[in-house]
Amino acid sequence: MMASSERQWVASKTVGRVIHPRKIGLRLEPLSLILLYEDGVKVRKRSMPIRSLKATADPRCRAEEFKLRHMTYLASVPAVVLTKLISIAQQVLIGLTITEAIDKVSEHFTVNYERDLNTVSESELKRQKELMELTFLNNAINPLDPRFVYDKQVTFHRPIGPSDWDEEENDAN
Repeated sequence: MMASSERQWVASKTVGRVIHPRKIGLRLEPLSLILLYEDGVKVRKRSMPIRSLKATADPRCRAEEFKLRHMTYLASVPAVVLTKLISIAQQVLIGLTITEAIDKVSEHFTVNYERDLNTVSESELKRQKELMELTFLNNAINPLDPRFVYDKQVTFHRPIGPSDWDEEENDAN
């Protein structure tokens, strides 16, 4: 009886909280995600254990399950970040060192600008779009940033040679 009332108190205590994640990382022993977040004015740390992770499990599904289980803390963390961390943990479980696992997973979780996205699977396309969005958000400058310029004007130089998509060539044919 005491445990259930205690759980209700904790659940009701976290309902109105606004969590702002700062950093997220992976701890291997014991296997868990570590989240640094702002809760009001304080910076707090939360450790979330990753239970019964199998090396053959789909990391995307596990990341979504993990995000649902810890929704209060991980609501604004992109799913692709959690998927990448769980993939690294799986590679370490297989037997790779942490640097080898990071290198192997980083190849899979980088935006490939040379790849034709019309020929990839739906899941690969979704992952590439999530990675592009994450890159955009990391590079975006909001109006409160001191580097923000309101009416920025940039002069672009004309290309040296003809482009594949020039209209003049299409009109001539």
